[in-house]
Amino acid sequence: MRQQLLLRPLEFETDQEVLNDVREQITSGAFSPRAALVKPQCSPGEQSRFDMAKAAIARYGEPGMTVLRHLHNHGKLAFGTYNPPLPTGFNGARTREMLSLLVNEQLVTVNITDRRMGEYTYEIAPGMISFMDELLYA
Repeated sequence: MRQQLLLRPLEFETDQEVLNDVREQITSGAFSPRAALVKPQCSPGEQSRFDMAKAAIARYGEPGMTVLRHLHNHGKLAFGTYNPPLPTGFNGARTREMLSLLVNEQLVTVNITDRRMGEYTYEIAPGMISFMDELLYA
């Protein structure tokens, strides 16, 4: 939870009185700037998904990271008759192969959007979205 220092400017006549009040709030514990910087604890489920994603990213290295970043930036990639925009240095087959591996790791979901045309749409798994920035860009 974010904490805010409460200043009451109408109660003070001089800047020194304001500074004294701020010091008093900090020393009394009424305001703790460091408390606002503490990262909240995550649930066991969130921690499990985070660890699973971190292990999968480590397992597939830079190619996996490149494909995940690309997917994260685009939101969805639909493969069918034509390829969507591909990550730099990847062709359609290599991108789909990596996406299939990431589907097996539960980082990515795939939906058959048009069975007749063989169109598949990939996107980051909903349970993984919340910490993708931390994993992909840290």
